[in-house]
Amino acid sequence: MCLYELFRLEECLVAHLYEKYVDRLDEPLEPRHWAAMLKDYLAEKDNDSNMKIIRESFSYTHALDISDDNIIHYLLTKFDNEVELTVFFHKFLMIAIIQSKVRSDIKIIRRLVKEDAVEPLPSGVVNRIRNNAVLNRLFRDALGMVAEKTGARKKWKWSHVKKVLEDDKYIEKLGQKEFGRLINGIFPDIDGETVRQSVKNNPIEGGKYHYWELPATNASRLLLIDIGEEFEELRKAME
Repeated sequence: MCLYELFRLEECLVAHLYEKYVDRLDEPLEPRHWAAMLKDYLAEKDNDSNMKIIRESFSYTHALDISDDNIIHYLLTKFDNEVELTVFFHKFLMIAIIQSKVRSDIKIIRRLVKEDAVEPLPSGVVNRIRNNAVLNRLFRDALGMVAEKTGARKKWKWSHVKKVLEDDKYIEKLGQKEFGRLINGIFPDIDGETVRQSVKNNPIEGGKYHYWELPATNASRLLLIDIGEEFEELRKAME
């Protein structure tokens, strides 16, 4: 698909945007207009398998990626001719364009990231995640978002994070000091000893059970479930 086709598709989206989402023709387009359009497209319930696979691979935090494992599998098994493939790429680009308008830091055209360019993860992370570029990225990104919400004077403690990562088998069973080193190995600005102390000082009652199996009365259960949901994309990619 050439750049000319890309620009034509963007022109069509702009025309539709003014027709449905913008009050006046002289009103400048803003990210909120594109966001409204994107939300509607992603929320549509239809039998279009092309849109279904795109929705399943979409994330508000990462650029829509044609090399996503689910999309590659879909492309290899679904299409019998070039026409069907072109229809899929138009729909894929449509969502990618809108996403790039919502998030200025996400680009449609970008260099492919080679797998060997992915930063290695510490040995405490399970091999399946360490050795797969897509899972590596999803794990890093999700853990990064969790780390921002974890620590002193925050509801989430490193003991909560450790339990979720171990229960969901993203990392091996680790001692407190080993876990601190693992977090510091991924995020050097987070002190490993601080993480160790946090785990030590915030024990989880009923910790021998998987966090989903903890009773509703357990004070940590909802916190652990909330942390686990941050890794939803990773979990789906590993299924």
